[in-house]
Amino acid sequence: MEDEVTPEDLWKGTKAVLLEVASETNGCVKWQKKKKRISDETFVAIREKRAAKGKDKNRHQELKAEVQRALRVDKQQQLEGMYVELEAANSKGNSRQLFQISSSYYYTSLDGNLISFIK
Repeated sequence: MEDEVTPEDLWKGTKAVLLEVASETNGCVKWQKKKKRISDETFVAIREKRAAKGKDKNRHQELKAEVQRALRVDKQQQLEGMYVELEAANSKGNSRQLFQISSSYYYTSLDGNLISFIK
């Protein structure tokens, strides 16, 4: 009776082997959720800021200000791109595209008020 293997033990062994083979084959890639408007340079600055958080308070404050400036620039660039698309759709008379672009910028709250927010 001691030689019997439970299903839990079988699963643990199988899972360990599968994870080992998958990590050897694919490698470990850390997935990070990213908004479309945030540039790669801004993400680098965000990572630097997170790394400096517990180590150097002054450096962290400097990086925090730098990240905020970069995020504002990224948002402004996205808005300018959106405006160019709106103008192009308007000049072509494409009302469907006009509505899609403008509705991606505005949302309504639960009480029916318009909220300015970018997806």
